[in-house]
Amino acid sequence: MRDGAVLLLKKLYDLLQEKRKYSRVYVLVPLEIVTDSAAKNKINGIIHNLSSGGLGILLDRVLAVNTIVQLKFELRGACKLENVQAGVVRCNKIGTKYDVGLLFMNLGQNQARVDDYLNNLKKKKYESTVDVSRYVV
Repeated sequence: MRDGAVLLLKKLYDLLQEKRKYSRVYVLVPLEIVTDSAAKNKINGIIHNLSSGGLGILLDRVLAVNTIVQLKFELRGACKLENVQAGVVRCNKIGTKYDVGLLFMNLGQNQARVDDYLNNLKKKKYESTVDVSRYVV
């Protein structure tokens, strides 16, 4: 099932390929999103692509465009990121899931770590650190 999910994501990327300001690296990394200042509303998702400027994620629920969220995730072997602020720039329903585009707003000192992580993965197409079978459409 996991290989099928990765194949599905690869096909999705081929279909959605477009010119971007930052080049993307395709990853499968778990993510936690907080959508309110009281940190009571948490959503778990999967990062499916990452760039210096933002990331693409899969979620079970919709996020409104222009919503500001806090992110928590770990880039294996590079860094653990918490309280990363991001803005929702798109949210498209794909089957029963939502493909959400987020723009980083405050990477600050972590920018160099993210960039190093991305540069180290440029030779790979995917890094999987999570079972994506529950996110298959």
